[in-house]
Amino acid sequence: MFSTICKEQICGSRNITVGFSASNIRRSFISCPQQRRASCTSIYTQGEELDKKRRCYFYFVDHNGYVFLDDVRMRNFTSCYKDPEFLQFFYRRLRASRPTDPAFDRYGKQFPWVSPCGREINYIRCDDTPIVYDSLQKEQEDGENWLLCYAGGRITTKFDPGQLTFSKTTGRMYYPHDTIGNALVASQLVLKLAKEIEEDDVDENSVSIVWQGDRVVLHTVP
Repeated sequence: MFSTICKEQICGSRNITVGFSASNIRRSFISCPQQRRASCTSIYTQGEELDKKRRCYFYFVDHNGYVFLDDVRMRNFTSCYKDPEFLQFFYRRLRASRPTDPAFDRYGKQFPWVSPCGREINYIRCDDTPIVYDSLQKEQEDGENWLLCYAGGRITTKFDPGQLTFSKTTGRMYYPHDTIGNALVASQLVLKLAKEIEEDDVDENSVSIVWQGDRVVLHTVP
């Protein structure tokens, strides 16, 4: 069965209960070292020619937001795609895969996202979400508004801390995204935000951050 062949070892899939303290929230990321992900090469050929006009390529996005060819064995910062122009092009076209996509019957379940590129169809699977916010920057140097960024900083969205969602099980944070619903916030960015995390002395399930001097209660999910 494919599910056995392509079982992913990701810390987000473990049934971990995270205590609601700033130190435990930080530890939930630090104590989950990135594992080498099993590729799905047994079901595809990279650059497979579907017909004389169309080809398929296969990608993997990890929990840091790093993009790799799916069949790359060692996945780290040196082997991921870093060109901002490529990443912007890749993500601007990202959407959920559809039954009308070429070879969907073969790859659609294992690669639930695609990024069409002319005659090429790029199938994508991921650790958690296909888009990961990985940095935070000011909208203007002298302003108070901040932007969440991904795709090498080329794609941004206004940051409203009140829209952050915190997972009680994994300690991961998410933020709304128009295309995929909610996008993961990368661990390195959460660690920065976690410096301002506070517990509620009355409600142990309540987690908040202090943002620009204001206390903001986060939405929580199991």
